[in-house]
Amino acid sequence: MSFEELTSLNALPLSRLILSDKSPLQDLTNNQLRLLLGYSAAEVIAGASKVEPGEWGILSAAMDAIFNRVVEVQEMSKREEVIRRLNLSDVLLLRVPVNDSIPLLDPHHQVTLFIGEVPLPAAQARKLGQVWKSLDVKTIKLLRETKMLLRPTLAICKLLPVGDSGERLLREWADIYPILP
Repeated sequence: MSFEELTSLNALPLSRLILSDKSPLQDLTNNQLRLLLGYSAAEVIAGASKVEPGEWGILSAAMDAIFNRVVEVQEMSKREEVIRRLNLSDVLLLRVPVNDSIPLLDPHHQVTLFIGEVPLPAAQARKLGQVWKSLDVKTIKLLRETKMLLRPTLAICKLLPVGDSGERLLREWADIYPILP
């Protein structure tokens, strides 16, 4: 199937194809994989309100497969992948209810992604954030990546029950967010 044919499919048929024995992911160029990731995310978002509860597992697994392949071929760093995953989940969770059995719709899973990828401990981010204008470009970039990970995670954490371990952990980060570049 050509790239043009793939991108003519809606989210669910495309997801089923990606998860099938005839998955096209191995045959796509790196650039096509990156484009397919963007297309698939946009299709999932656009059709989110029409997705049946039993279909979310298929969509989530297909998005995982695409993300994993894009990182595997080094078209995207692991950190960029996590930032994109967090942003996708943030947007979806504005449209559909939380579902703890679907990684894409599970706030706890998203918090785990954040914790696994955030490059600095909160105390260090706070200290550096207070003086970021005097820091070298490499450190400023690290603080910027921290903020890019943090923004969707903080939004997602509003969906966690008060007192939840993820909610408590990120409360500290919420205070740091405004001082990051």
